[in-house]
Amino acid sequence: VMRLETFGAFVDIGGIEGLLHISNVSRKRTSDITEVLSVGQQVKVMILEMKDGGKKIGLGMKQLEENPWDSITYRYQIDQVVPGKVTRLADFGAFVEIEDGIDGLLHISQIGAATRLRNAGEALSMGQEISVRIQDIDPGAERISLSRLDSRGALIGSDESVPTADINAALGGN
Repeated sequence: VMRLETFGAFVDIGGIEGLLHISNVSRKRTSDITEVLSVGQQVKVMILEMKDGGKKIGLGMKQLEENPWDSITYRYQIDQVVPGKVTRLADFGAFVEIEDGIDGLLHISQIGAATRLRNAGEALSMGQEISVRIQDIDPGAERISLSRLDSRGALIGSDESVPTADINAALGGN
């Protein structure tokens, strides 16, 4: 690594400098290049593109890592409840990281059962740890749909979300 910029790092690949854009450093979301790389650090990169007769070289590191989406259906199933961390907020919902490199969309309609929200920030905050239920997994499109509601529409972790069988057993019924 020769030098760091806010958008990435310039890496010497045998006497020629290439740009390792911040989006190609890791599958884990990275907003500050200095948290991942430092000047003088030895890194393994692959050439992604060459432009202007080799004067502009695009490099990648994450392309050398295993893609977590390739095996996602072995680790997660629909209706599974998993912990996650809110990584981005938008008017239409929130993105929740359930593991490095795997963010799912928690649509605004799936954030809470009680009230209608104008934006996700009314109910969630950046970095907040929450439990979510997986509604759908599309490995090809690299998308996961999430919900904070259980299959009956109650907020996960609330008294209302206790499984029906547990309620019936506590009441002495079936």
